[in-house]
Amino acid sequence: MSEQSPVYEERRGWTTRNVVTLVIMCLLDVALAVLFGISGGWIGMFFVAFLLAGLVAVVDGGVRKPVALRMDEHGIALTKSTARKPTVLVPWSELHAVWLVRHTRRVDTIGVVTESGPEEPRRYFPMIDWHVDVDRLTETVACYAPKATIRKMI
Repeated sequence: MSEQSPVYEERRGWTTRNVVTLVIMCLLDVALAVLFGISGGWIGMFFVAFLLAGLVAVVDGGVRKPVALRMDEHGIALTKSTARKPTVLVPWSELHAVWLVRHTRRVDTIGVVTESGPEEPRRYFPMIDWHVDVDRLTETVACYAPKATIRKMI
């Protein structure tokens, strides 16, 4: 990170949770296919198609590694897992707070609050296949929006 214009970026990718989920999906799919008879018919083709669709989705996300969070001189950009372009872009001049919240036992989320918005984020983005470096996030926010606060509830 350079001192003049820090950029902080997190990309989606393979995590232990994703790989375990994929293995469980494959085992379950194979077990159901064997149980219902994969030898032919529509049911067998459904299970094979389901397995291939899951494999393609997980491998695509792990190989392509799309940007989940980007903080640069323009502001904070957050992207949903299915989108290629930022879903939310908050300029630094409008940023009031960044919230890091654990909504369930396994899912951490990030949300932003603007000056004109309510006190809590309107929308949270789950960090399922990526993680945030709290120190780097704090440094970048302090550089561009020193009055903004970071609320950590994780």
